[in-house]
Amino acid sequence: MKKVIKYVFEKMIHAIFSTKYKCLYQKISNYDYVSFDAFDTLIKRNISSPDDIFDIIEKEYNKRNKNKLINNYKFLRKKAYREARKCCDKEEVTLDNIYSKLNYDASIRNELMQIEKDTEIEISTKNKEIYEIYQKCIKENKKIFITSDMYLPIETVKAILHKNGYKVYQKIYLSSDKKLTKRSGNLFKLILEDYKLHGNDMVHIGDSALNDFLSPIKNGIYSCLISKNIKNHCFCTKSKKREYKIIRQIINNNIVFHNYSNFYSKFGYEVFGPLLYGFVSWIYRELDNDRVDKAFFLARDSKIILDAYTSLYGKNKKIKYVHFSRRSVVLADMIDVNSFDEIYNKLKSIMKKTATVGDLYNVLNVKKDKYSIHFADKKIFNLTTKEKETIYKNIIDDVKKNSVSQKNLIKKYLQQNNIVGEVAFVDIGWRGTIQYVLTSNYSNLDIIGYYFGINKDSRFNNYSGIKRKGYLFDNSVFDDNQSLVSLSIGLFETMFLNNEGTTIGYNEKNGIVYPVLEDVENNLDIVKYIQAGALDFINDIKEKGLEKYICDYDSSIFFNNYEKIAKNPKLSDIKMFSKVEFYGYKTNKLITNHSLFYYLLHPLKFVVEFNNSYCKVMFLKNTFKINLPYYYVLKLLYRLNKR
Repeated sequence: MKKVIKYVFEKMIHAIFSTKYKCLYQKISNYDYVSFDAFDTLIKRNISSPDDIFDIIEKEYNKRNKNKLINNYKFLRKKAYREARKCCDKEEVTLDNIYSKLNYDASIRNELMQIEKDTEIEISTKNKEIYEIYQKCIKENKKIFITSDMYLPIETVKAILHKNGYKVYQKIYLSSDKKLTKRSGNLFKLILEDYKLHGNDMVHIGDSALNDFLSPIKNGIYSCLISKNIKNHCFCTKSKKREYKIIRQIINNNIVFHNYSNFYSKFGYEVFGPLLYGFVSWIYRELDNDRVDKAFFLARDSKIILDAYTSLYGKNKKIKYVHFSRRSVVLADMIDVNSFDEIYNKLKSIMKKTATVGDLYNVLNVKKDKYSIHFADKKIFNLTTKEKETIYKNIIDDVKKNSVSQKNLIKKYLQQNNIVGEVAFVDIGWRGTIQYVLTSNYSNLDIIGYYFGINKDSRFNNYSGIKRKGYLFDNSVFDDNQSLVSLSIGLFETMFLNNEGTTIGYNEKNGIVYPVLEDVENNLDIVKYIQAGALDFINDIKEKGLEKYICDYDSSIFFNNYEKIAKNPKLSDIKMFSKVEFYGYKTNKLITNHSLFYYLLHPLKFVVEFNNSYCKVMFLKNTFKINLPYYYVLKLLYRLNKR
């Protein structure tokens, strides 16, 4: 009951007396002596709660000591703190006091204590807004004290401050060092005595209603209370999962340093960044587990994946970016086709069911003006048997001639890039067509595919023999992630777009095989913002040394922010993504902008545009404007359609 009363009281104090960051310096500008609280004021931790550090310590210790594992460390460490408090005759305990109460051998205690110190340093980051206040104080030659109730040794606290740019101050008043606390007021009294100050000579800034606001006031010191939790993120959601809360805290603490001025950069940092990070850290582990040392990232969707991978793990001569596309390898696999339907079946992973004969000509790289074009605008599924036979006879010679040539060039391209024997392919997914065609046609290849997802799709049962793994979902069961990605495939794949055309074939010049890329005239500025934001997130993880703490989280943790926006997008989000074009075998708007009134007058148009939509949840919400369970209805229909 006491804890509840204390919690309510502190919330009330914060609600009434908290100072906004933008007003803070104005309030302290007349004071020559400024005291800052350290933790949650000058310093933020990249964890969701202080107790998370104990899970990190146990995990790190067990990674180093596989023959003498520990468990239940969080409970034991918290218990040791309580026991140390009971036995202590001073106002504050030290880290040594706490660890003396742990029932481990001295060597284990010492190692755990060192891991705790190192981890506290690594997970720390500056509070940007307060750091700017601190810098203004330095510029104005104010005398700065750092005043904190903390059991960590002063050397560790100094290292945390130094790492985060707090290098100029008069003195640190640390409870574990002085054996006095802010809560009692005695730590503040000591500052006043040491510097022969009166209370009204100094101001204190901190986040605790009791320790940083009321306690200084009791000693005549002016105090400024700042909010504990400032929301800097836009796309994060609530979750009870500790791992996700850590990711959310990392985002919230660090996104402010990038000063993003547009929606897409923030989306990239908060949504695409975690998803991309989770995938590349999974690839790194899988390559190690499978003992595969050659990995090839496939153009064009995997360029950003490779950029993220090299940002985290550095460059490696055996990690390469190569040009294969479903289109380029399938076109080289047309030698044995004997009918129009066989041609179309090989292209089914590329073309939508609503494709026209003209679309087919474009994909096949045949010049449609060479043939009779009266079928060009006709939907393929509406063709009669006779029409299919006519088209087949017109194009088959060119198709097979091109297929023979391209198959030979691909063989040379594989040799040229040392793609032989056991290798890994990395791509976005979804069925493994490139992997299947290459392993079927080139006997010296043993490919294992690493993909974001592998779709369960009965039309591709013949792919079941290839070695492949899916990060978000695989083809063993119908998975919620598969439904979600499929219903928002335009949004998902847009994040990976590269500013080069898809590979449509290969040419040879002076004995070197080069990919032939489709001409594009697309403005991908929006995608560039998204990808730059994602790489900023990954670089923050790398530079702050956080990857070892979060690299093996479950994929759902890194997928969570995407899941939120894909399942229940805000109308404001939809408005921003309506500016995006999706590039498949032809260009389409990601979200059409017709009104409900328009569709009521043109119901067939609604059916066509819904079927062609690459973001069906956004399409429906943009049309009806109200919150309905669009995703859950569509997921049911999607699953029924896939059976």
